[in-house]
Amino acid sequence: MTVQTQFLTPTEIGRELEKLTGKKVSAIKVNQLLQEIQLQHKIGNVWEPTILGKELSVILPYTGKNNHCGFQVKWSTDIIDLLKNKI
Repeated sequence: MTVQTQFLTPTEIGRELEKLTGKKVSAIKVNQLLQEIQLQHKIGNVWEPTILGKELSVILPYTGKNNHCGFQVKWSTDIIDLLKNKI
């Protein structure tokens, strides 16, 4: 039986980090940490995974409020262990 990797948004990662550390962690902070460890960079107003980050992420289409469409980077739950010591 194979275990399927779960992917989370920066907001969801922040919630998981908060459970582990007891500190409030925003999606903004998660994105900054991902940038600091060189897993993503910002192009214009959009976060994109780096070559290293592509191995730990997926880019999925979404439709948000007011039918706003775009793509969203979701990160492997493995990212939580990488970030928890940076909080």
